[in-house]
Amino acid sequence: RRRDVAAEGPAEIAEAYEEMCKGYDRQTGAAQVSAQELQAWLQDPDQQVVIFDVRGKNEHWVSSLPGARLLVPTAAGMAKAMSGVGRLSFETGIPSADTIPPDAKVVCHCTAGLRSGYACAALQDEWKKKGVNRSVLNLHGGIISWVNAGAQVVDPRTGESAATVHTFGQKWQPYVQAEGVEAVLSP
Repeated sequence: RRRDVAAEGPAEIAEAYEEMCKGYDRQTGAAQVSAQELQAWLQDPDQQVVIFDVRGKNEHWVSSLPGARLLVPTAAGMAKAMSGVGRLSFETGIPSADTIPPDAKVVCHCTAGLRSGYACAALQDEWKKKGVNRSVLNLHGGIISWVNAGAQVVDPRTGESAATVHTFGQKWQPYVQAEGVEAVLSP
């Protein structure tokens, strides 16, 4: 039986979300970066950070992390990754590693960290085949952890601050606890 987190208090909701995200981390095996650490990198003028938003277009166009590049996973690729019979694939293919500054930190994000965890492995593996060995980090807890940590999301078309986050499905809506941020399922 699914836990009804919407009926619980903020501390219990945060704890339940963290446990779910830790499960995603174990499932994908991706190296993690916290929302707080990523915020610090983005505020440091000496750091170069490239962020890939690996959600669907409908999710991305609601809001995203500042400067994130859209990299839409395919449904077939996600099914392969989740079943352990293959890697995540993307609608546009894997971006070439030489389009990313060599010293840049590369981070993937999705709603809660599952799709982006699989994306980290797919990017690393593909780049390694091309002779580029670099790590790709998963934003632990995804865009939900990002807004819950007080970080800003933006409208990717304008770069202006946004007050909504697409949560992929109803299951994830109660976990958006940030004041002034609304969890939505459509634009």
